[in-house]
Amino acid sequence: MNSSAFRDKENVERLRGNGDYTRMKSQWWLYTAVLVALLPLVFLRDFTPSNELRYLSIADESLHIGRWWAFTNHGLAYADKPPLYLWIVMLGKWLFGSHQMWFLSLFSVIPAFVVTEVMNRWTFRLMKPEFRIVAAMMLLSCGLFLGMCIVLRMDMLMTMFIVLALRRFEILMQTEGRASLKSRLLFPIWIFLAVFSKGPMGILIPLVATTVYLWQQHRLRTWGFYWGWLTWGVLFILCACWFGAVYAEGGTEYLDNLLVKQTVGRGVNSFHHKAPVWYYLTSLPYTLLPWTFLIIGSIVVSIMRRKKESSATERYFVTIILSTLVLLSLISSKIQVYMLPAYPFMVYVAALVSSRHSHSRYAALAVMIPVCMLAIAGIAVGILWLNLDGASRRWWMLVEAAILLAGTTAAYWWLYCSRNLRAAAFSLGATLLALVFAAGFAVQEFNPDLGYRALAGKGSEVSAANGNAPIICLDINRPENMDVYFGERTFRIEESQDGERFVPGENCVLLIDAENVGNVDGIKEEWPVGRKYKVVLALPFTDE
Repeated sequence: MNSSAFRDKENVERLRGNGDYTRMKSQWWLYTAVLVALLPLVFLRDFTPSNELRYLSIADESLHIGRWWAFTNHGLAYADKPPLYLWIVMLGKWLFGSHQMWFLSLFSVIPAFVVTEVMNRWTFRLMKPEFRIVAAMMLLSCGLFLGMCIVLRMDMLMTMFIVLALRRFEILMQTEGRASLKSRLLFPIWIFLAVFSKGPMGILIPLVATTVYLWQQHRLRTWGFYWGWLTWGVLFILCACWFGAVYAEGGTEYLDNLLVKQTVGRGVNSFHHKAPVWYYLTSLPYTLLPWTFLIIGSIVVSIMRRKKESSATERYFVTIILSTLVLLSLISSKIQVYMLPAYPFMVYVAALVSSRHSHSRYAALAVMIPVCMLAIAGIAVGILWLNLDGASRRWWMLVEAAILLAGTTAAYWWLYCSRNLRAAAFSLGATLLALVFAAGFAVQEFNPDLGYRALAGKGSEVSAANGNAPIICLDINRPENMDVYFGERTFRIEESQDGERFVPGENCVLLIDAENVGNVDGIKEEWPVGRKYKVVLALPFTDE
């Protein structure tokens, strides 16, 4: 190998964040600790009715009728999401014969670890060594990001592919004249996989962020190198194969739903999750907790001192954050999770700035505020536990209070006694992970209110004990997806009419919101399921 080729390879390795990084193994114990913290929730909680149970029902229906591209939910077209995640759900059902929470959780947890690892490699040479593990802890304990490690959704998959695409773009920028065909192909492949995971945001976020960054760097004339015929050609071929399969299976109507209603419709005048343009400015402060003050302050510092202190990578991160915020704010449909792809960059900007200003009073205050908030919460939980009677006291309340007080005390000691910002930040993140671990053991108590497994199980039991009486779901949110639990057993859904009582026309088992039981005639017996629902055995009403 000649000297020029050796230097090129060495430069690429540096840009990829390899080299000395490969000898740093400390981050793996953090991933193990996070995984252990999540395990109780993964194994003990029920599926939520709003989205998770719907995905399972769609997967069951698709496996039953043999559809792989054009999905239906109880016979109605479901073009809201691309197929990748639903294929994963179908794979789990095919492998294990039932839907396993632990298997599906892997596709939220593993992408989160991949994102963290990519960000670690990306910033390895830009951050003080002692802050690298703190940065990873901050990301994995950041409110919404941590929440998406638990919830079964495709957003973390999309975030992983977007981060990989944006990372590949920077590598291409630094090796523009020497980039290999493999490296250039990876850029559109990651983008396509992001689209194939969640939808058009998978391409819009990288397109807008990279275009704005090229403009800032006065390199807009090179836009065609990154977004030229090769990138668009790969995207066109892959999307053509996808849309062709959708058309063959679902026809013109389904394809129009996928390409027009679910893209243009949601973007211009949303029929779902419509919110004002300032929505994310009001939702980010609480979804970034406990790092809200540190992140917002660090982004401001990075913008104000970008020419004096920040690296090109940090400026790239800030561009991604701001362009994503503006883009999503202009789109009609808005929920907090849409901003998830920007969270790794927000956290790592905070880590980069904190690494340079570890003795800053503002940085200490930005960590101290959430520490005080959690300490107050711990005291409040402890007082509440002491004032409850014996039957209402729960062991997990005392454990949570102890974790909050111990963790915040440790963070306070590191911050004000040792003047060690990184140790205080790490203690704060570890406190949140410990809270999640303890909460996982308490979730079983709330499962009957969070999901429908207990309700459907009790309903099936009462029905079997009464001659397989028909099951009716009355005034329950999204009950249609309970077919995941009922299997072949049939049930029907009814809604109460305003001002009218429900009069059963036959012996039946009602699954009903506990607040509405008083509106039902002919009740013979009832069984509470959690605090929210009841199973009611009802008889036909007579005047006798």
